[in-house]
Amino acid sequence: MENDDGFKVELSSKPMQFNGMAKIPAGEMPYDININGFGKIQGDFKCDSLHANGLLSAKGKLEVRGDLQVDGLFKCNDSLKVTNNVNFGGMGKINSNVTINGELNAEGAFKCKADVFVTEKAMFAGSAKINGNFTSQDNLTIKGRASIYGNIVGKNITISRTEDVKSFFNRKSRIYGNLAAQKDIIIDDIKVEGDIQGQNVNIGENSIIYGKIFYVDELNIDKDAYLENDPIQISLEELHH
Repeated sequence: MENDDGFKVELSSKPMQFNGMAKIPAGEMPYDININGFGKIQGDFKCDSLHANGLLSAKGKLEVRGDLQVDGLFKCNDSLKVTNNVNFGGMGKINSNVTINGELNAEGAFKCKADVFVTEKAMFAGSAKINGNFTSQDNLTIKGRASIYGNIVGKNITISRTEDVKSFFNRKSRIYGNLAAQKDIIIDDIKVEGDIQGQNVNIGENSIIYGKIFYVDELNIDKDAYLENDPIQISLEELHH
C-alpha cells in the first residue's frame, strides 16, 4: 500500500515495513518496525523492535520494547528508552536521557546531551560525547575519542585510541568528572579532570590526570603520563564503599 506521502507500508503482518519516506504519527504501534530510507517519528512513540537503514529522526520521547538498530543517522529530540540491545552504525544523537536495559554498541559518532545508563556492556568505536553521567553495570569500552562531562561508572572501564583513530582525531579524550570501576581501569591518550578509582589502574601514554588516583592492587603508570597528585592505595572495602 502507498499513501499520499509517497511511502510504502505493509500492514498485514509483522514486522511493519516502511520503504522510502515514512512519516510516522505519535502514539504506539505494537509491532516490529523496519524502515528503509527516511523515517520521521512526529512525536512521543512506543513500539516493539525498531530497525532503520538510512535516516531516522524522532521528535519526542522514543520507547522501544525490544532491539533498536540504526545503520545511518539517528536523531532523537527527547529521551530514549530501550528494553533490549542498541546498535548504532553511523551517527546517533540524543537530546535527553538514554536508558538501555541491554547492550549498547556504537560505531561512528555518538552524542547525548544528558545521562546514559546501560545495564550490560557498552562499546564505542569512533567518538563519544556525553554531557552528563555515563553508567554501565557491566564493562564500558571506548576505542576512539571521548568527551564525557559527567562521571563514568562501570565494572571495567577502557578508554583508548587505536592508531587509525589517532590519525583521525588529533585531540586527546577528555573526562571532566570522575572514573569509578569495580575492577580495572585502562586509559591512554586522555585528560582526566576528576578522580580515578579502581581495583587495578593502568594509566597509559600521553595521559594527564589532574584528580587523585585510588587503587587497591596494581597500579601501572606510563613514563610519559603526567599526574597532578601522588596515587593512593586503598582497601577493597573502601573501593566498594
